[in-house]
Parts: sequence; C-alpha cells; structure tokens
Amino acid sequence: MGAVDSWAKLILQRREEIERDTRALTEAKERRARALYDENAAPEEDEVVVMDGRRVDLSRRGLASCSVPPSIDALRLRTIQSLILRGNRIRTIDAHAIAKLEGLQMLDVSENLLERLGPFSPLVPFVPRILLARRNKISRLSVGCAPSLEKLDVSRNRIRFVSPDLNLAALIELDARHNDIDTHNLKSLANLRNLKCLLLLPGNPLALDPRHKLKLFAHAPHLRDALGAPRLVFLGAPPHL
Repeated sequence: MGAVDSWAKLILQRREEIERDTRALTEAKERRARALYDENAAPEEDEVVVMDGRRVDLSRRGLASCSVPPSIDALRLRTIQSLILRGNRIRTIDAHAIAKLEGLQMLDVSENLLERLGPFSPLVPFVPRILLARRNKISRLSVGCAPSLEKLDVSRNRIRFVSPDLNLAALIELDARHNDIDTHNLKSLANLRNLKCLLLLPGNPLALDPRHKLKLFAHAPHLRDALGAPRLVFLGAPPHL
C-alpha cells in the first residue's frame, strides 16, 4: 500500500504543477493580448493633446485615417494650425478630412503606411503649407493640386518615379533624400520653378552618377542654387529630425 500511496501523491503533485503552469501561461497570453490591444486601440477622446488651441498631436495612436476626434468642435477645428499624425497606420491622406481644418498650416504624417500622397484634385485641393511624410512607403512622387504647399519632406521613402506633371508653384523646399531616385527623374523637377532648397543627396542612386548635377542643370538650370542649399526656416514647422 505504501508504494501505491506514494505513486498517487506523485501523480497528484504532477497534476497540480501542470495546472499551475497552464494558469500561468494563460495569464501571460491574456496580458500580452491586453498590451497589444492597448497599443493599437484608437485614442480616447480625452487623450488628444491640444496645445494653445492650435496644435493637435495624435502620434502613435493606431489611427488609420487623418480624421480628428469628434471631441474637437467645429469652431476649434478652424483654429488648428498643426496636425501631427506621426507613427500611425494611415495609408492615404483624406483631402476631405483635411479640408475641414480651414486654418491648417502643417500636416505631419511621417512614419505611417502611405504609398502615395495624392493626387489631390482642384475640387478638394491640399491646403496646408507644410507636408511632412518621411519614412513611409511612397514609390511615386505625385501630389496634384496643392497651391499653397511650400515645404515637402518625402525623405526615407521608396520613391522610384517622379511624376512629369509635378507642378507645385508655391514649393520652395523639397527633401527627397534616401529614396530610389535616379538621373532619369531629374527632368521631372523642372516644373518646380520657385524651389530654393532641393535635397537629393545622399541616399539616392543618382548620387552614383558624377554627372547628376550637369543633367539636372541641363533640364532645370534654375535649380542650380537650390541643389544642396541650406534648409529654410518655416514658421510653425517642428524641428528637423
């Protein structure tokens, strides 16, 4: 009987250990699931950061669109000058949502999932002066109708093609470093007549062609002073990263 009792106790002890380990594993999975949910959940309305009534920061909230929370009423929407949506899951810029922000001067959609910027139509143009879209998945540089756009940052994307119809009359600074732009795209920059600062190097294949400057100036001699010029200071823009 003694051997049987010892064996029964051993089985009971082993069963308790298995149940304890199973509970610990289940609790660990639940904690991980809650952490993932909290990480990707949409922000609560009281989480919105509004500074001085002019700046809304919705960075890293798991957002999939450019819309602002309904807690911001129509009157306050008109006063917003800077909208920061960095580090979300946005795939397209909703021009209709941006058009509701009548006073918007700067939109930051860096570190999202954008594959394109536009094209924006004349019926619903892109109105902010500054668009920061670094570290996305943009492969084609085409904006469309953005009559007020003065600064465009598309650095560290996957741009291989610059649209020939890239015609941004107000643009004075373009940062396109660290993409896949080669010398065949240089002539597409000729329409940027008022550009004061053009940042193409380093990080683009055209840097491997020692004649890239000559080719650019052949197509767009007016960009001679803009290529590699110091960055400009824009009122309301965040510090450069």
